[in-house]
Amino acid sequence: MYPGEPEAWEKLANINVQDVVARAGVRFDENNYCYEVDSLNQVFHVYPQRKIIEAGEPIGRVLLTRLSHFLKPVLLNYLLHAKKVSPAEEYVTPSSLKGGETFFSGSHELPFQGLIKMFDLENEKLERVARRLGAVEVAFGDLSFKLLALPKVPVVVVFWKGDEEFSSQAKIMYDRTVEIHLPLDLTWSVAMYTLLAFLICPEE
Repeated sequence: MYPGEPEAWEKLANINVQDVVARAGVRFDENNYCYEVDSLNQVFHVYPQRKIIEAGEPIGRVLLTRLSHFLKPVLLNYLLHAKKVSPAEEYVTPSSLKGGETFFSGSHELPFQGLIKMFDLENEKLERVARRLGAVEVAFGDLSFKLLALPKVPVVVVFWKGDEEFSSQAKIMYDRTVEIHLPLDLTWSVAMYTLLAFLICPEE
């Protein structure tokens, strides 16, 4: 349980369902009384009365089990605070977000090394995993993938191939509207969840 989780569940249990559906771009299952949230090609079922989150598919269960400390606060806060604003399809770096240059450093530095190693040594595996997470290739860097972290929060992961002088690099970019839907600390959680998903996603 993360700080503020009981309050988040309480608010979600008492909020207007149709308002959430309209704002967040999610679905609501009347029979099971749960929200259905699309994320990284998975569907997460959020039960406000039962105060639980479930995933129906194997990949989703892996992500939910191993990355719950990132995913749970993101899902609950997104449902509570997402705005009726569509993605702009314009992408910005974490340091471009308000307060991001300071926040995304030190203990909040993003873990790109595992992904860079996969890019350098297991490129075909990287592409297979990206497809399993619902990624589509886009035109940034030497290789880049656009993924839907949340219904209104697309992100792009970009790779640059190294050479004799420079090592390979990677970065993540957000749609510039991300700050409308999530506070800065949860945009970091979105990045952590997305990047680590590449490393733990089963290939089959």
